[in-house]
Amino acid sequence: MRDNAIYFHSAPVGKKIEILAKNPRCCVEVDSSDGPVRSDNPCRWEMRYKSVICTGIARILEDYREKCAAMNCIIRRYGGPEYPFSEKEIERVCLVKIPLDGMTGKQYGY
Repeated sequence: MRDNAIYFHSAPVGKKIEILAKNPRCCVEVDSSDGPVRSDNPCRWEMRYKSVICTGIARILEDYREKCAAMNCIIRRYGGPEYPFSEKEIERVCLVKIPLDGMTGKQYGY
């Protein structure tokens, strides 16, 4: 996430990109679970979790510099260094930016 937006990369063609091209309004959900909250009765077990849902309007990036910035944002998220992508490298990937207009979250069992 950077500048209140989520970035992701994808193959340039496929179902996800077709759907976003037709209707860019979307949501992204991220969940984390740390196992069950146990009870004496297994029918009463519940899951310990954290969940975030973000909403926004997806935009498929076309500009070379903007695509490089988005790809490096993703790489930095995982601890990688800035990388000087060539135009040929960046052409092979679809990068999507979702500026967020809403975010909700919840957790249970912590």
